[in-house]
Amino acid sequence: MDSNKIPNNAKKPFKVPDNYFQELDAEIFAKINFEKSAPVSKNSGFVVPDNYFENLDAQIISAAKSQKSTKVISLFNWKNVAMISGIAATLALMISLVFLKGNPLDFDDLETASIEKYISEEDINTYEMAQFLELNSIELYEVTGSDLSESALEDYLLENATLNDLYQD
Repeated sequence: MDSNKIPNNAKKPFKVPDNYFQELDAEIFAKINFEKSAPVSKNSGFVVPDNYFENLDAQIISAAKSQKSTKVISLFNWKNVAMISGIAATLALMISLVFLKGNPLDFDDLETASIEKYISEEDINTYEMAQFLELNSIELYEVTGSDLSESALEDYLLENATLNDLYQD
């Protein structure tokens, strides 16, 4: 079988009415003659008024100015939203201050090293430190770190003290 030729099937897919091609020329000429004989109306049924396009701009501007602005109801009243969010922030702050209150820091929580570092870096002299100490609450053992007897203290003062050190105004 030759691949260039269309196979001749007994069934033909398209059917043409009887005498179609013999009557085709006559039908085409009849249609042409009908269109020539029928008057073609140049009036489409739509009429533009006189001076319509000259006055169009003025009409559009006057119509735009005469339209009343409609009242728009907004979905969110921003004043109320701001007030509610301010109240919510205040409540959140109050709750966090009340319930998330930490333990207060007291003197026992401070480390000795940090206190010594503060004293050495801030140039605090002995007179300023003495203002913070209460004489009645200090024991001799706490100051020296060892238990001194009164006789040893007297011996030290007699050997190393001068009259100016002992004399107070």
